[in-house]
Amino acid sequence: MFTPPPAPRPSRRELNRLATEAAIVNAALTLAEDHAWSAVTVDRVAEVAGVSRRTFFNYFGSLEEALHRPLRVLVESAALRLSQDKPSELDILTGLVETLAETLSLDLLEPAARVLLLGRDNPALREASLKTWDECVQAMLPPPGLGTPPMRLFISTLVRAAVAAAQAAFEHWAEHLTDPLEEADVAKLRELIAESMGLLRDGFAHPHWLSEADLVSCEYTPTPSLTASIKD
Repeated sequence: MFTPPPAPRPSRRELNRLATEAAIVNAALTLAEDHAWSAVTVDRVAEVAGVSRRTFFNYFGSLEEALHRPLRVLVESAALRLSQDKPSELDILTGLVETLAETLSLDLLEPAARVLLLGRDNPALREASLKTWDECVQAMLPPPGLGTPPMRLFISTLVRAAVAAAQAAFEHWAEHLTDPLEEADVAKLRELIAESMGLLRDGFAHPHWLSEADLVSCEYTPTPSLTASIKD
């Protein structure tokens, strides 16, 4: 069940807002799991959540946005924690790995994992998932005009690469996921994120966890000859 984390000392109004948001998201998740996505409507989600159609659109612009709220909350929680810790730009990869490891929990991951499972074979949900990741990237970039152009390019490239690495870890994790989610699954995701970030940090040098059998298992494996032809 999705339960958005409250801010410190939330007001009663804020708690009510979070409860309504959770009701809408959980209704969308349940209906999407029980029916074909094409059969899920805003009116039905609103009915199950116990709110009006107007209230639904006060919270979300679309069904896809509501369904992907758990994934966005998960990434935003990590981004907020990272901004509070304020690692140096050159150490952002290590900071992101540590932040995600501390942020990931069974409660936060369970609804996000359900969304990822739903998107496996659904192009519309897959597109919405990609949009969610991109919106998270935009939220993590520095405000326009902050920093010199070279520094903005550096930070933008680093943030995009780091989020893409985290996304790759999440999607690889979801491919082998089974229901229900367990603590061992959370630990596995932490491990995959550390490995994907390690590839960035080490310049994609041959990682210790990639065996010769792994290398020959994929026809797309880059080769020295391919690299040489690109340089030519």
